Amino acid sequence: KKKKLSRNLTTLTPLETTKKKAAEIAKSMVSAKEMQESIGQSRKTYTSVAIRGSLLFFQIDQLAKINHMYQFSLGAYMAIFVKALSRAPKPEQEDDLEARCELLTESITK
Repeated sequence: KKKKLSRNLTTLTPLETTKKKAAEIAKSMVSAKEMQESIGQSRKTYTSVAIRGSLLFFQIDQLAKINHMYQFSLGAYMAIFVKALSRAPKPEQEDDLEARCELLTESITK
């Protein structure tokens, strides 16, 4: 019986460890799912800003078709874009992400 008991203990120890790791993994999966949803929501919120920024880029790019002296580098575009972002006013409530995105979009357009 002692051999059987010691054999059972050596079998149970790895099983307990595996159960603990499985519980940790399950917890991590829930956390990862929540993070994925949060990132997806933020991505959707910033989509309007990204669209306006790409519109600005392609408009600047098309200026070269009018006259070659209107060719701009990516660095020049980035300078314009960053300036537009920095001059955008802050929303009344700092944590209002949607209002911030609207203000950013307006600033890029000006």
